[in-house]
Amino acid sequence: MGKINGLNKFRKLLAYLPGLLLMSLGIYLMIQQPLVTYVINQTRK
Repeated sequence: MGKINGLNKFRKLLAYLPGLLLMSLGIYLMIQQPLVTYVINQTRK
């Protein structure tokens, strides 16, 4: 019984994982945004 419950929890975690990754990626991009725009502006010249 405990094993099945653990598996269900693991599946729920896996279901949440993409959302968490997207969220952390979004936060990371928000932090890096000025740097990214600076680099893009430099390469466009």
